[in-house]
Amino acid sequence: MLQNSFPDLNVKSDINPFIFTEVKTPIGKTPFRDRVKTYLLADTKPWANLYLPHPKGYKFEPCFLRTQFKELAYEFRSFKVRKDDIWILSFPKSGTTWTENIIWQLKNGFNFSKEPLALNTGFLLEPDLVTADIDAVQKTEFEKLNNAISPRVIKSHLPPHLLPVELWTVRPKIVYIARNPKDVAISLFHMLN
Repeated sequence: MLQNSFPDLNVKSDINPFIFTEVKTPIGKTPFRDRVKTYLLADTKPWANLYLPHPKGYKFEPCFLRTQFKELAYEFRSFKVRKDDIWILSFPKSGTTWTENIIWQLKNGFNFSKEPLALNTGFLLEPDLVTADIDAVQKTEFEKLNNAISPRVIKSHLPPHLLPVELWTVRPKIVYIARNPKDVAISLFHMLN
C-alpha cells in the first residue's frame, strides 16, 4: 500500500517530501536561550501527507524547530514503529509526563512498590536538538528505542506530518493529549523563565 505511493523511506532519495525554510532571529530581538539564532520552519509537501488519516486536501501548518532537525528528518520519518508501541503525542507542557506516569502504572499493574512515581520511564522521540553533536545524540536515542523491550512508551511533540510514516500504517496505540492553549502558554512561559 505505502510502497506504491511513496519512495522507500529507509533510503534518502531525490524525492524530498520536506520543505525547510531557515528563519533568523530579527535584529534587536533576544534569541531563545541566547544560543539559538536561527530556526527552521519545517513542513511537508502535500503529496507526502496522503497516508495521514485526515480529509483530502487538508493543509498542515509548518512548525518551528531547531535547524538540526533538517539533518535528521528522514530518520524520524522512517523510524520503525512496532504494533505494540504506546505513543504519547502532545504539544509541550500539556501533561505528557503525567500521562507517561499513568501509562507506566497501567502497564505494570499499579505495582507502586516497584516504582511509586514513574518519571522518564518512556522515550522521547526527538531530543532537545541543541547539542553540538546532534547526530551522535540522536543515533544513541534511536539505538535505545530499537533495543528497548516491548511494549515501548514513546513520547513526541512533533506535529502529525513530521512523525514516522509507520505510525499511521502500523497503527499502534496512540494517546493524544490536548490542553487549553492559555494554560500551555503560561506553563511554557514559566518553564523558560
